[in-house]
Amino acid sequence: MTATSRPCGPTSLVFQASQGQVYSGRSSCGDSKDLFVLSDSPSSSQSRTQPPIVALRGVGKTFANGTQALDRLDLEVRSGEFLSVLGPSGCGKSTALRLIAGLSEPSRGTIAWGTGAEPPAGRGPHDIGFVFQEPTLMPWATVERNVALPLRLRGAAASGAQRIAAAIDRVGLSDFRHVYPRALSGGMKMRVSIARALVTDPKLLLMDEPFAALDEITRFKLNDDLLSLWQMLGKTVVFVTHSVFESVYLSQRIVVMTPRPGRVFTELAIDAPYPRELSGGMRMRVSIARALVTAPRILLMDEPFAALDEITRFKLNDDLVALWRELRMTVVFVTHSVFESVYLSTRIVVMTGRPGRVSSELAVDVPNRDARFRTSAEYAGYCRVASEALAKAMQPRAGAAA
Repeated sequence: MTATSRPCGPTSLVFQASQGQVYSGRSSCGDSKDLFVLSDSPSSSQSRTQPPIVALRGVGKTFANGTQALDRLDLEVRSGEFLSVLGPSGCGKSTALRLIAGLSEPSRGTIAWGTGAEPPAGRGPHDIGFVFQEPTLMPWATVERNVALPLRLRGAAASGAQRIAAAIDRVGLSDFRHVYPRALSGGMKMRVSIARALVTDPKLLLMDEPFAALDEITRFKLNDDLLSLWQMLGKTVVFVTHSVFESVYLSQRIVVMTPRPGRVFTELAIDAPYPRELSGGMRMRVSIARALVTAPRILLMDEPFAALDEITRFKLNDDLVALWRELRMTVVFVTHSVFESVYLSTRIVVMTGRPGRVSSELAVDVPNRDARFRTSAEYAGYCRVASEALAKAMQPRAGAAA
């Protein structure tokens, strides 16, 4: 499988087992914003058709010390969606959130708000909720008073008792409303932070790696609780994370960012239904997404779909072809399957038995690879030629031990 290379980072490797480690390096990459759908279902996510609640156009951010955090960032946040922003440390994910929240100003570019959405300066009841990396609770205040803080700052605490109680109840802390932060676990403190962000009933909820410091069990539980809140309240969520697994589990759409200066490398649409359970195909999609995080120039894939059922395998083959075309990366794909190699590749290298060496090469010159190609006479002809080449390669060589 060969394609025109872009001047990006080095190499990422996808193993046979989707849990396998991915070796990759730092990269700098172009500004592709193409969409790779990671889905067991051909249906499109409804959120993809929704208008943007906020859009960043050509946004750059350079700090006073000269550090360029963002460069030409184009990002749309669509109404009602759960969007994860995924990328390496220092790529500007948190900076992008702060720009959306109005906590910082872009050095260049524009931030446009959609119809019915209020920018942070509006200070209205439907603006933005922000959950930071740390709970940032007032240690001298109870859970109830911490949650009430945004309303107090707006002079609405006296009339907001029901809102405060409802926000605390939604995060499962009704029995702890009069407790101080020192008596709460890390997960409970983060629940208070989420309740505080929800108490103003914001349309847009920004979450900056809120669960990164928590243990795995607590993190999984909060992921489930967050999804329940999102589905119940219908908020738009932008969730920053380093975790590929978390982003796939939570999101309808993942934006993968390049290393600093950050910009969008690609987008991944996750069309799996909720509640999420990671099937074998989804775990392999996680592995592929993890390999893409560094915007590699070369993607090495070691029989990634061998253990999957035929239907899932065909779908992943189609998704991989789409990914290869859109990102214009070079892919080296190892497989035992003649049929898979013909469907995916522009060139097939046939190897001999051990000790391995190249026996022959076969060029597959097919412009369109889709379901029709799989049933065509052309596909059957290529498969026959490849099968004959493989059979020849497996024949004992002259002088080889019996």
